[in-house]
Amino acid sequence: MKKSKKSLDWEKLTIKLLEEPFALLQDKLDIIIRVCIENDVRDLLEVGTFAGGSTYILGKSLPNTHILSIDINDFYTFFNNQENNNIRKCIDNYFEHLKFKHLPQIQRFYNNQLTNIDMQSGILRKIDISKYDAIILDGDHNEEGLKRDIKYVLKNNSKCIIFVDDTDHKHIRNQVDKLRSNEKYKNLNVNYEYNNQLAIITRN
Repeated sequence: MKKSKKSLDWEKLTIKLLEEPFALLQDKLDIIIRVCIENDVRDLLEVGTFAGGSTYILGKSLPNTHILSIDINDFYTFFNNQENNNIRKCIDNYFEHLKFKHLPQIQRFYNNQLTNIDMQSGILRKIDISKYDAIILDGDHNEEGLKRDIKYVLKNNSKCIIFVDDTDHKHIRNQVDKLRSNEKYKNLNVNYEYNNQLAIITRN
């Protein structure tokens, strides 16, 4: 049975986006928010915006924190990877007629709601990250890509707290665990939260 070709009801969607923010990290955000409050994080960088709901929740919960969220926004490639079928299903279930092509519009909607959040298209390794107190790595889930991102952060920011999402995936967990065994990074502390799905990396 084919789906109806009715257009998306943006008025109803915008109400739902504010009442139930479209955030894939919903269950982990409380941990990130708690750590940011405890450490008085004033500048937060999120790598991996997706729909922007997580950024919106962070912005509401951390009103004194400026949050920059970046993403390459290549949703066509992202959703043609079978590994991301679960996220496609999440979109299908979130709102009738919502498609991945609408995600940039949803990002713009969230971006306009708060003055302390800023969503941009961008690549981590092309921005100056030296000022950030905390960085969330939830962008490139490829093993080599994550390795590059971690290396870039550790080289270019000597103070920030690093959150790495989805460490329940073996290849992501492996990259984080390698920090523990590397003498070069012996000043790092690595802790896992939320059933080992979220790594929090801090300095001694």
